[in-house]
Amino acid sequence: MGWVHITGTFIPDSSYNYLVIGNFFDDANTDIVQFGSGEIAAYYFIDDICVSRSSDCNSTEIDDLNITWRLRPNPVTERLHIDGLEGRFTILSIAGKVVMKGVVPSAGASIDISSLGVGMYSIVFEGSNYGAIRFVVSSKYN
Repeated sequence: MGWVHITGTFIPDSSYNYLVIGNFFDDANTDIVQFGSGEIAAYYFIDDICVSRSSDCNSTEIDDLNITWRLRPNPVTERLHIDGLEGRFTILSIAGKVVMKGVVPSAGASIDISSLGVGMYSIVFEGSNYGAIRFVVSSKYN
């Protein structure tokens, strides 16, 4: 398999709010590998990404404020519990489309995500003095 290592730094100006990572080339400009059954799939291994409002990725603003937080459970089926954060949130699909917005009224609250389809989403939190992003997986069990 011909994995391609990509590295770099992107420092946006103040007009950017989100970063979407993925393959945005058309099929003619995308290398594919076909396995046995004839099905074609795309795989990405994304690791060690820093999203910060400063250029220093060794420490993030939320860590500098000594805020400890977590999302649970992950994967999630119905309610996503947010421990340690409050403020506005935005949930984006893997394609970068906003699928849900709202407010976490207090630390320890939960969000009903049962309307989301199965898949990977990013959730962006914006508090009065911090910003944070995490990936969450929505899964349904019948």
